[in-house]
Amino acid sequence: MKTLLFLSILFGLSWADFEWGIDRAYGDLPNQPIQLPQGSTPSSCESLCKQRIDCVAFAFSAPSAGCSPGYLCWLKAKSMPISFNRCLASGVKERTFKRLKYIPLPAGAIKPSGWLLNQLKLQATGLAGYLADFWPNVANSTWIGGSSQDPGGLPERVPYWLNGVVPTAYMTGDTHLTIQVERYLSYIMQHQTKEGWLGPSNTDPWSRMPLLMALIQYAEMKPSEAPGVVDVLWKFFKAQRTNLFNKPLESWAQVRYQDLLLSIYWMLDNHPRDQKEFLFNFAQLVTQQGADWKGFFRSDKFPKVI
Repeated sequence: MKTLLFLSILFGLSWADFEWGIDRAYGDLPNQPIQLPQGSTPSSCESLCKQRIDCVAFAFSAPSAGCSPGYLCWLKAKSMPISFNRCLASGVKERTFKRLKYIPLPAGAIKPSGWLLNQLKLQATGLAGYLADFWPNVANSTWIGGSSQDPGGLPERVPYWLNGVVPTAYMTGDTHLTIQVERYLSYIMQHQTKEGWLGPSNTDPWSRMPLLMALIQYAEMKPSEAPGVVDVLWKFFKAQRTNLFNKPLESWAQVRYQDLLLSIYWMLDNHPRDQKEFLFNFAQLVTQQGADWKGFFRSDKFPKVI
């Protein structure tokens, strides 16, 4: 069991409707925890939750070094915010994961023609298509081993650029821009750290969000690269979620958290790898750390013209 706990936390293994290393603290029903028989599993706790109308979530602990001495089950009246706890496995009885109202079409699903195609070609052969040839923040960026730092300390200019030029390159068939795109993305993917981080040493999650969208479009526009892209995204997701437990979203990443959710949704729909619970919990963590946009637009808070 000790080895199982360690491997689950290290690799983010998840199965059924629970995940090791995740807790939903508080919100317990009365008279918790419940002592379970020796050899019980998280599924045993999950079964108890499913038998009760008033149970919406559960947490389970098994004997392990530094954890509870017995097999314990907590049934919960509320699905509380998630947190990291190496001693517990947790899940919810019924997922209420809201889907996007409109599902984005894969990049390249619609072929441009006429005026739109001409505009894309103007971009490909104009300033956007040649930034990598002369602008230091792109041409000599730290994203490709250069020394040019973006103003303000956020390495965001290359990710922004890639998010736009990836579809432009492949939709126009522009050879020069396609070579640039593949050079940048190949370097970034090949230099992913063993922990899963992408790009410069700066660990701000915001600048990675447009990069993830660029990589997803790359996988859709060039299917032969999709397996490698998916591997890179999974490694990054594991690293990013671990980082968020220690350093929650803030600043730009907090107010633009939906950009990260789009990438998580894409993985859920296309490459869940039998780890949907990991992705569900990742999405919940990002959402609970994100800015309260509904609260911002409340009538008693939204700015008014006097």
